[in-house]
Amino acid sequence: MTKKLVLLLAGVCAGFPLMGQGAPVHSTISYRIKADRLTEWQDLRRQVVDIFKKAGIEHAQGVYLRLSGPYEIAIVRQYAKWQDLEVQIQQDPKLKDSLAQLTALNSRMLACVESGSRDLGRVSELSYGMKEEPAPMVQVIRTTVKPGMGNEYMNLVKSEVVPAYKKAGIKTFVLITPAYGEGDVVSVIPRSWKDIDAGQPLAKALGQEGYAALLKKLNAMTVKRQIDLYQYRPGMSYRPGAAGTPSGGK
Repeated sequence: MTKKLVLLLAGVCAGFPLMGQGAPVHSTISYRIKADRLTEWQDLRRQVVDIFKKAGIEHAQGVYLRLSGPYEIAIVRQYAKWQDLEVQIQQDPKLKDSLAQLTALNSRMLACVESGSRDLGRVSELSYGMKEEPAPMVQVIRTTVKPGMGNEYMNLVKSEVVPAYKKAGIKTFVLITPAYGEGDVVSVIPRSWKDIDAGQPLAKALGQEGYAALLKKLNAMTVKRQIDLYQYRPGMSYRPGAAGTPSGGK
């Protein structure tokens, strides 16, 4: 699998419809922010959220900040169907009076960006425990599966990985598969610094020998695996009908 699928946090982001409720399409726009422009970008984004709140638009957006490596922002949305991707937020009639201001803010935000990308995926039926309330922090594992081993890998996740997460007490597990063709499989679980101090949940559930055996099976099917932590930023996210965090929040 060579096509990159960047962070997709569907199901753990604020206010998004859950799987089975007509929201199968998951879009993530990722921005790598210039090191000296992160504060500026965040301030501008809060102004955009204020406009959304005043207009009362219906399009939810969850924003997450990567906690390691280059500054990266992920903006996550869900759509009921693929055709909805054609409709841009700026076209919402409720934003008619704010369109010029919104366009200017977006232009200034792009000046803070080094690069950007957009990726699409679907939530697998193996996901469970998805909530409308946002997780303050999530662990994201991107796995590049060896060509031709996709079905075998998913079967192993179903038969061993998911039961192990449940045994470990993980209440929410979200698995994202590529929307088209081949790409990385992405798993997302809520985490906290306390959880990380407690150690690897699968090792606790399976024991060291059992965990090593599972890793051996997974490694035989994968090219690489990358683990990242992302923090939910309520002041830069938007939830229709929610009070949210006022401008100036985190």
